[in-house]
Amino acid sequence: PDCWPGMQEAVDALEQGIREGRNVLIWGDYDVDGITGATLILQTLRFHDVPSTVHLPDRRKEGYGLNIPEIERLAAEEGPGILLTVDCGISDVKAVERARELGFMVVVSDHHMPPEELPPAHAITNPRLSEDNPCPHLAGVGVAFKLICALEGDADAVLDRYADLIALG
Repeated sequence: PDCWPGMQEAVDALEQGIREGRNVLIWGDYDVDGITGATLILQTLRFHDVPSTVHLPDRRKEGYGLNIPEIERLAAEEGPGILLTVDCGISDVKAVERARELGFMVVVSDHHMPPEELPPAHAITNPRLSEDNPCPHLAGVGVAFKLICALEGDADAVLDRYADLIALG
């Protein structure tokens, strides 16, 4: 994960937010790589006793990606913590702006093609932000896996615990 664009910034932001005692709100996508990626991160954070919750949007009611009304609802109910996206967020400029206004620390982890204007997140990790990345075609769960490896520093331990989720995604 060291060669991924934005990976160290994502790790630094997450570690800072966790040290500050912020709850991690994982915002996944509703497809298989989004669900497994969000689950991978949720289980890893809970393994380390980090307070965390997950939100998987309803495809019909909320659509794809981040949405402002749900971010506002979650901020009111849980308070602003760390908003960590999995398999989405790279094109959600307005929603990330609103999340930051509400006090969230925002980390975007996504694998979709980045638009010209990136969201104003504290950190963005996406293999497609660099032409030199050796893994530009990983699914969202692959990006989540690399993020967890960077956080833990031990890919073998992550694979031992979560190979089923990673393979499924």
